[in-house]
Amino acid sequence: MALLNSSSWPVRIGVSLSVLGAVAVVCVALMGGAALAPGTRSAESIAEAKVFHSPRADCGAAQYLRELVREILSAEAIHIRASATVGFLGAEPCGEATSGSAAWGAYEYWGAGDRYRIDSLVDPAVLPGMQMSVAYDGARFSLLLANGVLSIGDTDHNTLLPTLPNPLFELLQFLVPLSDANQATVPRWVDLRAAPFPAIIDACAVNEGGEALVRLTLPGSVYEGRAYEHHVYVAAGAEPRVIRIDRACGDDRLTSLECSEHAPVGDLLLPRRVRLTGFDADGSVGAEIEMTLTLVALGAPIDSEVFHIPFSCAARVWDDVRGQFVRSAHEPG
Repeated sequence: MALLNSSSWPVRIGVSLSVLGAVAVVCVALMGGAALAPGTRSAESIAEAKVFHSPRADCGAAQYLRELVREILSAEAIHIRASATVGFLGAEPCGEATSGSAAWGAYEYWGAGDRYRIDSLVDPAVLPGMQMSVAYDGARFSLLLANGVLSIGDTDHNTLLPTLPNPLFELLQFLVPLSDANQATVPRWVDLRAAPFPAIIDACAVNEGGEALVRLTLPGSVYEGRAYEHHVYVAAGAEPRVIRIDRACGDDRLTSLECSEHAPVGDLLLPRRVRLTGFDADGSVGAEIEMTLTLVALGAPIDSEVFHIPFSCAARVWDDVRGQFVRSAHEPG
């Protein structure tokens, strides 16, 4: 019984969905909502952005981006909580969702060293199967599925799971570019921490709707046969912050991450609202997820019990090492 076989999950549907999730591959399309969140820009204003190439345009912006990565990945612990709205705009249905519909969701992440836990929930009436918890406590990997089955093993996994994306890790997507080779996996915190900061290919001064930004171009990869680069838009100056990150394929985009409502977290300005958009092959919006972060804590201690999913939470327990269900309703001593 392969409980970690993502091909068995009904929600991994559609190109626009598959490029959106945890590192933009998870099988959930992004947010819904007809109106743009405060501070975000319409597709029209983005398309009309004026670009001015300058060899010195990255002064401050590149330094800020490196510092952002360093501050997040050097934290001893991370705790994030967010609400979400998942919207379906493409022609193809997904689960019980139809074009134009939306679903509520909730996401929480704890991380400390190689230990982590994710609790991810999307309205089961719309996307059945997208309700799960996954944890690794340094010794035991635990996966609690929507059907009440808890799978346990002694090896951590980076297998793509049907969860909402980690909004903080989406800011770091350029560290481990999405590709045809890794689309069945999702980078964990340990993977992001091990990745080197990529070379900056180009820097441009960009004016979008009267706001001066710096667009940094970083390497991408090839996804579904399409080569792309990462375009990171930074508002530099006295209060630097990431405004948007695109996976750009020529004049087209595979995905876009828009950030707004920035607030201080330590010495950083981090977004409290993110909108992730996945585009279909014809350039139209296929799906969106908007997430509102209600808690962002870097460095705060986390109780070790958080990284442990008890047997009492499950209807049945599957032991992946033994390859069988554990009949006892209680955990072994």
